[in-house]
Amino acid sequence: MHRLRQFLAAAGTVLAVSALSSCYTYGTEPQWVRGRLSDQPESFRRATLIPAEQWMEQYKQLREDPAYGQRNYRIAIGVPLAVEVVGEGITRSVYVSPDGTVDLPLVGTVYAAGKRINELRRELSTRYEPFFKDKVQVNVNTDRPAAFLGRDNRWSIGGRATVIVADYGVLGKTVDLQGDENLLEALFGYGNGYAAHTNLGAKPELREVAVIREYVTDEATGATDTAIIVCNVERLLFGGDVSQNVPIRHKDIVFVPRRRDTLLEEIHDALGYWAQMLSDTQQIRDIVKAMEKW
Repeated sequence: MHRLRQFLAAAGTVLAVSALSSCYTYGTEPQWVRGRLSDQPESFRRATLIPAEQWMEQYKQLREDPAYGQRNYRIAIGVPLAVEVVGEGITRSVYVSPDGTVDLPLVGTVYAAGKRINELRRELSTRYEPFFKDKVQVNVNTDRPAAFLGRDNRWSIGGRATVIVADYGVLGKTVDLQGDENLLEALFGYGNGYAAHTNLGAKPELREVAVIREYVTDEATGATDTAIIVCNVERLLFGGDVSQNVPIRHKDIVFVPRRRDTLLEEIHDALGYWAQMLSDTQQIRDIVKAMEKW
């Protein structure tokens, strides 16, 4: 039993020395320890990584086009629509339901979410034609209050985004978008500002917050692709780099990775329950007593 105690003491010393030698200063540890998005092999990726500053530069150029908002606006869930069949006495104000549909007289349920205004207008004209002798004209407009417009009075997309935090025990949140929200508002503005609702975990990797966004690559076929806009929120908060504060859109997924400080923390996290159990003096004493009976 004396030899067993000597062995346990020696093993504990080796583990302690190894752990201390693995304590890197943050930023100097091996790249694989941090698990950053940009460090993942390209073969693992199913999306295009775009730095926020590059995305914002392209976005700024698009926004300079006065017709950009009207041309790119797509109907989102929860948006009120005003539908009128001109000259036929049919006028309705409806909300796009959570399943993306609206219910209208004569034609029944129509899927509206994700469509452009002119696309829905053409579809309704086609569906209403069998009910009337003459060709009908259908008007569709967003019956939106001023609060839903962007600060520059352009059309913006409402809907819902999702915030996912990689740290343990932190629940994800959905964010109701009312138009013109940005990344910081999605991260810290939901939940009416309660601290419990702005919890990004004990160790958020703010340098690589990801906004995952699906976009249409072919209007004719409806083919889509995915982009990951990588945002350095640390640079935004402490350096004032507003190019990192990207606008948030309907169906966006905001992912906050978990920062890895040191290899020691990696080992601690991996051991989990066992590390906690072996740190309990009483547990170790019970193990030794049990082994003495063998």
